[in-house]
Amino acid sequence: MAAVPHSRTILTTIAVIAFAACGDGGGSPVAPTADPGPPVDPPPDPTVVAREAVDDWLSLIDAGSYAEAYDAASGILRENVTREEFVTAYQEGRSLLGAVRSRVFRSATPAPTLPGAPDGDYVVFEFDADYEQKENAVERVTTALEAGTWRVAGHWVLDPPEPEGMQPDPTGARVAVDEWLSLIDAGSYAEAYDLAASLLKEKVTRDEFVAAYQEARSLLGTVRSRIFRSATPTDTLPGAPPGDYVVVEFDADYERKENALERVTAADDAKVWRVAGHWVLDRPE
Repeated sequence: MAAVPHSRTILTTIAVIAFAACGDGGGSPVAPTADPGPPVDPPPDPTVVAREAVDDWLSLIDAGSYAEAYDAASGILRENVTREEFVTAYQEGRSLLGAVRSRVFRSATPAPTLPGAPDGDYVVFEFDADYEQKENAVERVTTALEAGTWRVAGHWVLDPPEPEGMQPDPTGARVAVDEWLSLIDAGSYAEAYDLAASLLKEKVTRDEFVAAYQEARSLLGTVRSRIFRSATPTDTLPGAPPGDYVVVEFDADYERKENALERVTAADDAKVWRVAGHWVLDRPE
């Protein structure tokens, strides 16, 4: 299914009025504290209200009412995909997944930001889901508060997480990055594009990629040295769907840009590590 774009506690206030009693010593009585009035109702729990929106929206999806689900979705989602694209993507995706057999609530996490979205009020919901053709899936639904109403901003059906304690192995990602950079350094930009992750190829055509690298390398010159700095696994990247990624960094010197920070992101693309992004940056102080 195409990714469609795309963050608990009820507080109860108990008013307690204390009275000071007069003693037998003849002192003046102490007046009771002022009546604070009736208790103030606590604000609604955002996860409860957002969950209602999620349940209503998923019921439309499960019923095949994709156009109605699109109309009920957030502006963030509708800015990134048209109604026709959304309907087509869900028709294709559900033909592969089959009908949902069960969906069990797992978690609700409020968040002030989401990758690729402006700061705001979000709640990220996760469910353990079983589909006819995809069992033991993790279903993730993001909601955004828009003009006082919670609306769905993103929806993914993901592979289940690795067992606790296991992380994506960065070794394979590093090998893929080294091989990819060797193509770039050799000026084999078309071949590098063909080996890149689908995330990259969805954003730029082969001709655009080749032209951009030809121009950039004419400004940078050839690479003189590249020293490995770090490889950091992560499950999120700005502007990308949740998944398995490794961010690899190098200290690099180019002919016309010394002391650079070179950053390459690798994505698990159908169980194969492929490069999804590449930057040559100023090295931080």
